[in-house]
Parts: sequence; structure tokens; C-alpha cells
Amino acid sequence: MKRTILLALLIAFAALLAVGTYAEENTAPVPIPQNMAIFVIDVSGSMDWATYPSPLEMEQLPEELKEELENYRTSLSNLANDLNDEEKNQFFAGCGSCSVDLLDETKKDIPDLSRENPNYEFSRTVESMRNDLEKSGKEYRVSKLSSAKKAALNLINMMELAEQVFGTDAHAGVISFSGSGSERSKLTYDLNAVRGRIDALKAYGGTNIGSGLEEAFETRKEGALPSSKVNIVLLSDGRVNAGRDPEAILEIYSKNAGKENVKIDTIGFGMIEAEVDKALLQELAESTGGSYNFAATSNELSLSFILSGHTGLGNSIIFKALGSILQGEEKVIGTLQIGYDTGELLITLNWPGSELDLKLRDGAGNIVPESEYTLVKNENMVMIKMNEPHPGNYELVAFGKDVPEGELEYNVIVSEEKGKFKITEFLIDNILIIVVGVAVAAGAAFYLIKKKSAKSPAKAKPTTQG
Repeated sequence: MKRTILLALLIAFAALLAVGTYAEENTAPVPIPQNMAIFVIDVSGSMDWATYPSPLEMEQLPEELKEELENYRTSLSNLANDLNDEEKNQFFAGCGSCSVDLLDETKKDIPDLSRENPNYEFSRTVESMRNDLEKSGKEYRVSKLSSAKKAALNLINMMELAEQVFGTDAHAGVISFSGSGSERSKLTYDLNAVRGRIDALKAYGGTNIGSGLEEAFETRKEGALPSSKVNIVLLSDGRVNAGRDPEAILEIYSKNAGKENVKIDTIGFGMIEAEVDKALLQELAESTGGSYNFAATSNELSLSFILSGHTGLGNSIIFKALGSILQGEEKVIGTLQIGYDTGELLITLNWPGSELDLKLRDGAGNIVPESEYTLVKNENMVMIKMNEPHPGNYELVAFGKDVPEGELEYNVIVSEEKGKFKITEFLIDNILIIVVGVAVAAGAAFYLIKKKSAKSPAKAKPTTQG
């Protein structure tokens, strides 16, 4: 009995180990990711309006101004909730005096509305706030276009870091679009030239998303091989009011994306989500294998751009978060549970300035040695790449190394590339459970055999006659 069970255990374990070894040795390696992005940025006149303050920025405002801004946003949200899609298109597309007429017809009250679009007075309010803050030595990022530039530059910084850890050249191009058309630069590996192009963007005119996408696809054809996967990052703060209508945009570019090996990530940017055409942006992204995100603040916008950078490398997002950190503070900014099929882990920590450090802590509470991963860093981002991470729980630990402003915001993203299932580690980590399971199974089988034997009638012995 004992020998039978022991033999069954040994055979089962050896079989599992053999299968695991074969699976690990015959799984295709993780391919080197593409690192190409085309920025398609809305530069319509509304991009000169104010970026809504983040929670940290709100804390720094006088109470009366904070209350005024919050009430204004709430009033605009209430208005949007009562409008149907056609009315939202009229109201938020900035179509001349129709917005004022619609406001009168629906008898809604937006505080201090003095122009066609409700954001106008909001922008004036924040402009006044900016002047007050500048007098006190503080800086406030007012323009949505300014926030968009910084977010796009953060993705450029990420692409440069990815060059170092993946060994693949980064290529980028910039398309800007407004109501009168679009302008573009070719895909290039000269990322400093791309930075200059982004810095030079100016806001004017209406919103012609179709024109921007048309130029992006032309840029893709001219600058990349057909086999290259190219990531288009489309940012818009409004609704289409020039060029092709949303139905035509979807009809053309949703179909062409697959043929051109293109993924489109879309980002809506505004004080409230009703300002953008969520239905268009979301369907455009999902139909091309991309994702849609909405951002109201500068930090949320940077998070959205960097998310696109992760998925553009072929990874899947497993964690993302926004937060703030103090000078000298050590803070757990995220927890991860890594499975046995994670082939690669990619982590980015981004902040607007100063200097932060990032460490990994394992489930036993020990800091993971830097020899177990690759870490690269620039002026506002840390990137960690870990190949074949050991399965288990991890903590992301940030440290406010140099934060002269006292407190600053950050965003953190973790993505993974699936790899071969680590069957050997799985067996080692779960050996006790496996042994007990096999023992129970073997014991049950032995018991059933013995029980069946006991019920079988004994054969009669033949008799001999003498």
C-alpha cells in the first residue's frame, strides 16, 4: 500500500515536471516591441481655455474661488445631463450663437455666461486666478494646449527610455488639426525635432478630426514599413464641427486601421466628458484595438498619453494610479500580484518636475535588488523593466527625493507582456498542495480497488475425486 502511493506520487510529479520543462522550452519568445507613435492633436480655439485644477491645485486655491469653480463645473454637468445628443453637439461644438439660444430655450442657468460657450467665462475666471497665483510666486497651468504639450512630451520621454531598455529605435510624428485643416510632420527618429514641433503648436479654429486622421494615415504610409505596427494617439477637447461627420470618420478609419497595421488610442480632454464626442472617440479606439480615456486635469492627461505608450509597446495594463507625494516621504503607491504567465513587467512613474525614486518590495517585505531588473530615468520619469518576474505580491515604493515645492503630483502605470507559463516555479511553490492532492487521489483509488476486491465472491476451488 505505502509503496504504491509513493510510486504514484513520484510518477505524477515527474510527469508534471517533464510537461512543464517541455512547455517552457517550446514557448515562442516575447517579440521585440515596435516603438512608433503619431500624435494627432486638436489645436482648435477651445484649447486655449483653462485646464480644470487637479485636487492638489484645488487645495492651494482660496476657499471662495475653489467653491466658485466647483459650482461652475456642477452647473455645467447638470446642464449636460438634461441635453440629448443633438443638443450636446449644438451646445458644445461652439456653433455661433446657437449655444446661447439653446441655453435660453432649456432655461438653464450657467453662472456668468457672457459668450457662446460656457467655458469662456470659466476661462476668464481661471485667468484671474492665474494672475493672483503668479503674484504669490506660484504657477498654474491654464491653457489646455499647454497641458496637452506637456503630456505629449511625457510620452516622447517614455519612448526614449523604451529605446534604452528594449533596444529598438523610437519614431514619432506630429499632426495638428483645427477647423480649416491640419499640418503634419513626417515620422522621424529625431525626437528633439518632434519636441520642437509640439512646442510650436498654437490654438485656433474649429474641430476637424477627419482631417487630422487623414494626415496621420498618410504619415504612416510614407514613414513606416507595412509590417510595422504604428500607434496613433488622437487628442480632442471638443466635437466635430468641420470636415467629415462622425459616421464618415468611423466608416473610413475604423476599416483602414486594420489594413494599415494601425492602432488608434483616443483621449477626450475637458472640464466634463460631455464636451467631447465620447461615442465617436470610444468606437474609433475600440474598433482599431485601441483604448479611449477621458482627462479633466493635467495629470490625468499625462496618464492617458503614457497609457498609450505602454499599450503601443504591445503590453496590457494591469495597474494605474494618480497621487501626490511630499518632500522626503516614502510611500507605497501601488500593489501588484504577478502571475506565473507574466513574461515581462514594465513600470513607469511620471511627475511634472523635481525628483522621485522608485523601488520594488516583494511579498516578504524585502526591497528587490536592482540587479533583478533594468532601471532607466530622465528628468521626470523612472522606467523599470523586469524580465520573467518571480510570481507573487509586490509593492511599488516611491520616495520624494527632491521636492522643493513641498508636494507634487505623480502618475504610475504598470503593464505586462504575457510569456511562457512558469510551470517549474509553480510546482516548487505549490509542492505541498500537489503532494497532498496526489496522495489523496492515490489513497482514494487504492480504497476503491480494495473495496471492489472485497465485494467480489471468492472462486470455488475445484474438487478432485479419488
